[in-house]
Amino acid sequence: MMPNSTGTRVKALQEVLPALENAKNIIFAKSIGLFITADPITSALPTANNKQREYYKEEIITAVKATSPEWEALRIIASHQYHGVSFFRADREENNLTLRPIVGKVAIGSSYNQTQQ
Repeated sequence: MMPNSTGTRVKALQEVLPALENAKNIIFAKSIGLFITADPITSALPTANNKQREYYKEEIITAVKATSPEWEALRIIASHQYHGVSFFRADREENNLTLRPIVGKVAIGSSYNQTQQ
C-alpha cells in the first residue's frame, strides 16, 4: 500500500495519460489483427481486481475512443495506479484530478532568525 499523500497522488497523475495510451495502443494492435496477449483494461488499471476491471471496462473503452477528455475515466485510471491512492469525485468533472494544497499554520516568529527580522 502506498500512502495517499500528495507526493504519491502526483506520481499517480503522471501515469494517467501513459496508461490510457497503453490501452489505446493495445486496442489498436488487436483491431488490425496482431496477436497481443496484454489486456487493455489491465494496462490502464494495474492495481484493479477482476471485478473492478469488468465494472470499469466500458468507461475505459469509451475514454480510449473519445476525442475529448473523459474526466470520470481519467479519475478512475488515476485511482488505480497505486494501491491505497484514491481520487474522489469533485462537484465539477474537470476538477476530479485537481490536487488542493493543505493550508496550515506558519509560525512567523520561529521561521526567521534575529538578523533577518
